[in-house]
Amino acid sequence: LVYMDEVFGYLPPHPGNPPTKKPLLTLLKQARAFGLGLILATQNPVDLDYKALSNAGTWFIGRMQADRDKQRLLDGLEGVEVG
Repeated sequence: LVYMDEVFGYLPPHPGNPPTKKPLLTLLKQARAFGLGLILATQNPVDLDYKALSNAGTWFIGRMQADRDKQRLLDGLEGVEVG
């Protein structure tokens, strides 16, 4: 299990591209195949690359105050099947 808090600086949205971004995106895509789980925490989901959010299998969501964060959450939930 890998845990990272305040992950926004490591996985910023485009055009941000720190050296940590590509390996973390790869890890998010492939970790489960190797029995590895990731917990990534941020206060503002709008500050994360959409690819990172789409590769997260489970989201735990607390209170959100900023409208742009709420919209990012709703955008990420599009197409989710309930049932």
